[in-house]
Amino acid sequence: MGIHSNSPYSSTFEFNNKILQYFRTPENNVAERTIEVPIGLQFLQENQSKRILEVGNVLSQYEESIVKRDILDKFEVGEGIMNVDVMDFNPDEKYDSIISISTIEHIGQGMDPFNIYGEESNQSRDLELPLKGLMKIFHLLKENGNGLITVPFGKLKDEHWLVQFSSDYLDLLVTKYGLPKHALSTVYFRKIDMETTPLNPSQIWEQCEQDDLKNSDFNSPFPFANGIAVIQLEKKPPEPLKYDSRLLIGNLYFNYPPFVFVEMFDFDGWIACKQSGYLFYGPYINYNAGRYLFTCHIETKGDAEYLLNISSNKGENILSYKKFIHSIKIEEIIHFTTPQENVEVRLYVHEPNPNASFRIPHLSLRKVEED
Repeated sequence: MGIHSNSPYSSTFEFNNKILQYFRTPENNVAERTIEVPIGLQFLQENQSKRILEVGNVLSQYEESIVKRDILDKFEVGEGIMNVDVMDFNPDEKYDSIISISTIEHIGQGMDPFNIYGEESNQSRDLELPLKGLMKIFHLLKENGNGLITVPFGKLKDEHWLVQFSSDYLDLLVTKYGLPKHALSTVYFRKIDMETTPLNPSQIWEQCEQDDLKNSDFNSPFPFANGIAVIQLEKKPPEPLKYDSRLLIGNLYFNYPPFVFVEMFDFDGWIACKQSGYLFYGPYINYNAGRYLFTCHIETKGDAEYLLNISSNKGENILSYKKFIHSIKIEEIIHFTTPQENVEVRLYVHEPNPNASFRIPHLSLRKVEED
């Protein structure tokens, strides 16, 4: 157990419903690398058959078996590393997958505390350049490509050598820089505790909600990030809009085209059964073949024997019928195996009864979308 919680230390943590091992190495492991590295290595393994770009030379320091990829790092010199600013990088071919671990937040910012990398401090800084870097990564992806980027997350902070993201800052990707909303999903982690040793301490990180990090600081109470965002990009076209099918029969009293009434209704919609035969019929509409949902609510007063049917071709084809005496609610699927012409809904009463009446608060016949 640690000094900030009663939670026991564990060798594993959960990410996207998968159990991963904390990364335990004496090298640079007092901070968020302990979860970023296994998340990043898993992403490489899942996409190893694809054309991959890593922005920031991070994961090669921790890999046991190298996953083939291009590596882009503006400052770090090494074999196979392209020393190009990601903002100036324009390859002939785009990438299927792009990963960046704790790098984007440094784009365009000042020197790190150890004066190893970063821009000269006397240069003006664009505090939104990390967001522009994220957009650049999105544009470097092929259609149907995916990306994974980790950044410190909590209070919006200018640490001079990095920008800690916040919810408002991250929202600018969509609201200001035009990232499609459907292309972005984010998983958040907060640091719960760590051992009080500078040499490979055990840590406790857990997935959380964005709002849980709104007061998360940088370098307090733990060193470096106390919360992180794992930003996942998918460059896919949006789902097409689904339009509701045209409702051709949707109301007894105000439908267009209209129904034909033998007896007129009163202000509350009641129709008296003064004579036998059809009380209403219509509205004679053509329907294509398909599955249709018929719903109807009929309220009655007094006693009368009713027959409700749906027919086509001026009554020649009976598609559905119901006999009833008292109030009824109907909901049924009707299959039109062929196109139907002059579809009508008709209500028939066998014997007249001036003391009997009915009204229909709801009546509709609409197409059901196929699975």
